[in-house]
Amino acid sequence: MQIETVERMTPVMPQALPSILVIDDEDGIRDSLSLFLNKKGYDVLQASSGDEALRHLKSRNFSVVITDISMPGDRGGLEVLQIVRDQHPDTEVIMMTGHLDLNFAIDSLKHGAFDYFKKPFLFEEVNLSIHRALERRRLLAKAKELERLRHRQETMGQLHTQFMISLANMIDAKSRYTRTHSERVSGYARYLAEELGIGGKDLRKVVVGAKLHDIGKIGTPESILNKPGRLTTEEWEIIKEHPACGAELLKPISFMEPYLPIIRSHHENWDGSGYPDGLAKDQIPQIVQIVKIADYYDAVTSYRPYREPMSYREVVETLEGEIGRGFPEDLVRTFVRMVEAAPWEKESRESLSV
Repeated sequence: MQIETVERMTPVMPQALPSILVIDDEDGIRDSLSLFLNKKGYDVLQASSGDEALRHLKSRNFSVVITDISMPGDRGGLEVLQIVRDQHPDTEVIMMTGHLDLNFAIDSLKHGAFDYFKKPFLFEEVNLSIHRALERRRLLAKAKELERLRHRQETMGQLHTQFMISLANMIDAKSRYTRTHSERVSGYARYLAEELGIGGKDLRKVVVGAKLHDIGKIGTPESILNKPGRLTTEEWEIIKEHPACGAELLKPISFMEPYLPIIRSHHENWDGSGYPDGLAKDQIPQIVQIVKIADYYDAVTSYRPYREPMSYREVVETLEGEIGRGFPEDLVRTFVRMVEAAPWEKESRESLSV
């Protein structure tokens, strides 16, 4: 006995026919156009007036409405057009008239008509117009769907980002010496990026990337993070793994891709002596350099059990000593000027006064 496959037994669901509403007070035109469109495979419904058409529009959706401009009753074709555009924006409207002139054509298009033609018309011209209207309707629907998907992806990306930032804050909190470190680094980096004229997506990369830059420390033992004294050589080698670990942790998450260069390379040095990849000079993206110097500044101005925070003068001397080694000169000069102005202190005072 022959056994039918699942594919042969699975019914194919028929696709719904494009629906068209034909509105005209002349029975002959309405009937002949409907007959032609039925033969072309459309699902056609008729209305002899604007008021009857509106009753149909309330009960079902149509792909295309073809309406005469001049009809008996309170509603003519332009009124129907306006109502369709307001209440059924996905429905295309094609106008027809027995006295076509340029003003009518312009007025119809201004009010949102897709196309227009003059009676007597050629059926194939009408059919071609419907084809174009249905294609535009399909493309607009696709565009809306893509926009919904993009919005959904952006929302998911924001949720992923907020989760990762929360995780990074938890990592900072593992050590009493680094609480709120990443938030401060992000603030310094934002001010510097804005000072350098960076905005838009690159500014977001700086701000969010700075908050995530130490996320690789999730795998660093707390005994090392909380060690009160200087690290041994072996402990230091473990600490140096965190940029690569952080990048590998976030690499499978597509929404994190813009921030990976900052996470992986924020300990690279201008002269190539940094880690993990030994990048040098322009191999280090500007947004990475910005976060690196902000991270450096917060480290030397924060308390550690083996040293006090540096004074402003000591910070300037230390940064100038890093010119050509850790940082390019122009970045250091700009950052020093910014530190002297301390815009974050002004912002803090203003927020307290509100």
